[in-house]
Amino acid sequence: MARYKKGRRFCKVKKYLDVFPLLEIKREPYIKAAELKNHMSKKGIQISTIDALIASAAIVNDCCLYTNDKDFDHIAKHSQLKLFRTQ
Repeated sequence: MARYKKGRRFCKVKKYLDVFPLLEIKREPYIKAAELKNHMSKKGIQISTIDALIASAAIVNDCCLYTNDKDFDHIAKHSQLKLFRTQ
């Protein structure tokens, strides 16, 4: 949501996302994020720390990640991350 300024579009996206449950991120996803970041680096793929944490939270909680961010395609290709896409 960071790309949307406060306004009509922001409120619309927030309202849509409010129906989804939030994952409580405990210790395991943080550890998994470090491992994932190292794993991706060995493959020659650099990922941000926050993307690693988001992906790891989804993996640890056995959730599909809904995103249009193409960076997660690389993560999914080299990990157990499951993506949910709409056409």
